[in-house]
Amino acid sequence: MDPSRRVGPVPKGIVAAGGSDVGREREQNEDAYLCDADRGVFVVADGMGGEAAGEVASALAVEVLGRVLTEDNIARWLSREGNLRSLFLEAIRQANDAVIAGWQARRELFGMGSTVVAAVYRHGRAHVCNLGDSRAYLVRQNRWAQLTRDHSIAAELAETGQITPEEARTHRLRNQLTRSLGQKPLEPYFCEAELQPGDRLVLCSDGLWDMLPDHVIAQIAAAYEAPEMAVRELIDLANDAGGYDNISVIVVKALGDAENLASLAAEPITAVELQLPARGDETGQVGTNEQWSFEEDLPRSSRKTEPGPQKQEEEPG
Repeated sequence: MDPSRRVGPVPKGIVAAGGSDVGREREQNEDAYLCDADRGVFVVADGMGGEAAGEVASALAVEVLGRVLTEDNIARWLSREGNLRSLFLEAIRQANDAVIAGWQARRELFGMGSTVVAAVYRHGRAHVCNLGDSRAYLVRQNRWAQLTRDHSIAAELAETGQITPEEARTHRLRNQLTRSLGQKPLEPYFCEAELQPGDRLVLCSDGLWDMLPDHVIAQIAAAYEAPEMAVRELIDLANDAGGYDNISVIVVKALGDAENLASLAAEPITAVELQLPARGDETGQVGTNEQWSFEEDLPRSSRKTEPGPQKQEEEPG
């Protein structure tokens, strides 16, 4: 577990924790993450490129997004546009430029890239953006939904009906990305979702979801009152399942007005016993857990959207 994870109650109505682990097979950790609960800004990036290149790319992604997604910029874009679509696009553009400039300046970094998933929490809503196959999930009681879209060849095959979503999880092309930082054009994916008290927002690299079925991720995220404990358990389970890749995860919990943070911190944690299904036996549900389309619970203006032509009026600093 990365000791730099950040945990903290904030006045915005959330508690959050993040962690990263090298896994069982890799020699170095090419993931990076930002868990800034004070700002309500969360980022996970999974670098690619071999040697030290992936580590550099993911670090650049997190550094640039953290620099662009400031309190002032978030407030300005929400006030002006009512969403963070344009701000996310600008942050992704700057991160992409930084990654490309990095491998242009250093031959040994040629071809490096990174996935990225980012979320901003404001006024009870999660604004989410992703590029690549790092994911965000919304967990609500016994239901869960993937908020992001995987940008991979296997995911495209599933979307066009050539294979099933279950087959896509183990398909040989599931790690062949169609979009990532370090290449152009940039076409990130966006969505917004209302967070109700008790909901969990989970951001992770494929080192987590490739090891654990989605419904197990949802169960663990919801089982622990303290996000830090959920993060620790998810990383441990992913390593127990093989730990073939670096593992990074952030868990954000939305609080109700009546919740007392002191009692939350002191509440004993009950161990959760799970029987993990065999790999490939991933039906999307276990026990009472069920997958659902969160779009059914959202107004049309909040549903997932693909980017279209955007006019950038000003560039945030």
